Amino acid sequence: MLSRSHTPTFNWCESCGTTARMISIAEAALAAGLSQRAIFQVIEAGRVHFVELKGGSLLVCLESLLNQA
Repeated sequence: MLSRSHTPTFNWCESCGTTARMISIAEAALAAGLSQRAIFQVIEAGRVHFVELKGGSLLVCLESLLNQA
């Protein structure tokens, strides 16, 4: 289950071509039932969209995560 303790983050997803809900790596792992390492692997494989923030952390596009098989 995704955390509801904070305000949802929406950023432009270049791959989707729209503003999308973005979640942390930890939230993505929980939502997908995968380890955080596995989330990085699907990102590197190009199966999930992401944005990199100025500090170097990543946010995952929730829509692409939910649609990846």
